[in-house]
Amino acid sequence: MAKGDIEKEKFYFLYITAASKEEAVRLASTLVAERLVACANVIDPIHSFYWWGGEVKDDFEAVIVAKTQGLRLEAAIDCAKDISSHECPCVVAWPLMAGNSDFFQWIRKETGIDR
Repeated sequence: MAKGDIEKEKFYFLYITAASKEEAVRLASTLVAERLVACANVIDPIHSFYWWGGEVKDDFEAVIVAKTQGLRLEAAIDCAKDISSHECPCVVAWPLMAGNSDFFQWIRKETGIDR
């Protein structure tokens, strides 16, 4: 997602892979503590298959699914990239199209500048 495509008033899921559960926990807790996301779930292990260095890799990783608002998305992506030990970390976002309005309000409250 290009920086210009981020809509500040929308809500987003972040999908981030980490090299280990420990790295995922460190990343998730940092994102929440810095209020870049309202919530982060760590799923471990995930079995990943991907091309790297000209060959197919078969590896175990952890994944983080986080919820945030557009206002914090760019900073959350930058934070994830900074903490990740991957050479080319998977940090992607997609907009949430519908859901529980109370949940969206909670995300806004927990990640907002004016708390």
